[in-house]
Amino acid sequence: MNKPAQELTEAKRLEKVLMFQRWLYVPAVLLTAFLYDWLHPPAVLAVICLLITANIVARYFYRREISFRSQMLLSLALLSIDIAAAFWMITLSISHGHTVAYVIFMPMIVEAAIRFGLKGSLIADIIFALVFFGIRQYGIAFWNVSYPPADYVLTVGVMSFVSLMVGMVAREWRHHRRHVEQLAAEHASLLERRRISNELHDSVLKSLEGLALEAHALSKQQGPDIASPPSEQSRYIENVCRQISREIRDVIFEMRAETAPQNIIQRINESVERWRQENGPQIMFSHCGDIPDLPWRLSHNIQKVLDEALTNIRRHARATQVKITLDTDGHSLKTSVEDNGCGFNADLHDIYAFTRQGRLGLITMKERIEMIGGSFNIESGVSGTTITAHIPIPSSAKQEYGKS
Repeated sequence: MNKPAQELTEAKRLEKVLMFQRWLYVPAVLLTAFLYDWLHPPAVLAVICLLITANIVARYFYRREISFRSQMLLSLALLSIDIAAAFWMITLSISHGHTVAYVIFMPMIVEAAIRFGLKGSLIADIIFALVFFGIRQYGIAFWNVSYPPADYVLTVGVMSFVSLMVGMVAREWRHHRRHVEQLAAEHASLLERRRISNELHDSVLKSLEGLALEAHALSKQQGPDIASPPSEQSRYIENVCRQISREIRDVIFEMRAETAPQNIIQRINESVERWRQENGPQIMFSHCGDIPDLPWRLSHNIQKVLDEALTNIRRHARATQVKITLDTDGHSLKTSVEDNGCGFNADLHDIYAFTRQGRLGLITMKERIEMIGGSFNIESGVSGTTITAHIPIPSSAKQEYGKS
């Protein structure tokens, strides 16, 4: 169910509860009028007819398909009718010398707090205090009704306390409901991610590993009756299959939301070692500071950015030296990849121009760093290219950093 439909369903469910309260309000008004002998004034009968008519009209609209905005306007109209009826009864009671009839307004304040939360209760308190003050002053001046200021302050204070408490409870309930809905959505997403990861593991990954084993066996095949296969092509197929297998395995771990800390230095050393085995340009890796273990997601994305940078250097830079540095100040991690290749005339804003040309490497690196809360920068010229990333260290990793 999409969000607007869900909000409309919740609003209608709330209105069913409040409708029950509003129907109870009708006999309460009748009972009050009977106890104070107000049944003969036309005003009381008009109030009762107004409430009954409003309830019937509201029930008619609740049974129809209306938008969320129409639902909210209907709620405001019903609340306004209830407030008007309550003040009508309060005015009538005070004019007859009964100053305790302010309790008639209590259900209205509670209703405003339930409908609109803390803001609704505050607005209802202000309206009650101002209008009730006007009625009190009018009663003293024209009806000769004694209503001490202390009683007015106590009345407003008690009503405000009750409404604010109900408003705070309603607000916290809505926050709790949203939190539960978010957890449910995350749980459903996690289950789906794990299902897809299992499918990848049981199908594509196994097929690639089997193909890599076949290529490895093919490269070792010898014999006078069997033509010797091109060993370089066999090794290339084997390496590609194993590289794809590693990448799919990383995707599987990421989709399963693995959170075990990872040693980023060890992961970078693995990338450097693979680079050296592939006979790339001379590469150096240095790090300073006490680098903490990072959550798997951070270390995975950092390694992927470095791997993509090294791939670009191999394909385009014509460099003879590559330098990777990693350091930290305890709060953030700085990593950079520098080469002495030919470079290119571009800055960070030109990344999107490359994207339109179908070259997605740089934008993928930038998005990976930003996805883990970091910043990405690239400087390139005739003397080479330098890629720099600043990544904030999570609080959990900072704690481990402080213990070390």
